[in-house]
Amino acid sequence: MNVIDENIDYALMLLKDKGLIDDEKVGKAKELMSEEDSEISIFDALIRLKFITEEKILKTLATEYGMEYLDLDGIAIPLDAL
Repeated sequence: MNVIDENIDYALMLLKDKGLIDDEKVGKAKELMSEEDSEISIFDALIRLKFITEEKILKTLATEYGMEYLDLDGIAIPLDAL
């Protein structure tokens, strides 16, 4: 298992531990991935199947790593800040 797979498994474990997903939902997401020729990630598959939102995934990861989640939707960033 490579580092990326370990990180994905760890993130899935966090989501399961929080009760946000379960093994059945992960299995269905993997089925969708195989139908799509793995063009999507496990997280994108879970979102497409409406098992979890992107926001819940990001908030869970942010909390785990001691970071603040900030939703930038609808926020206009000044060009000079870029």
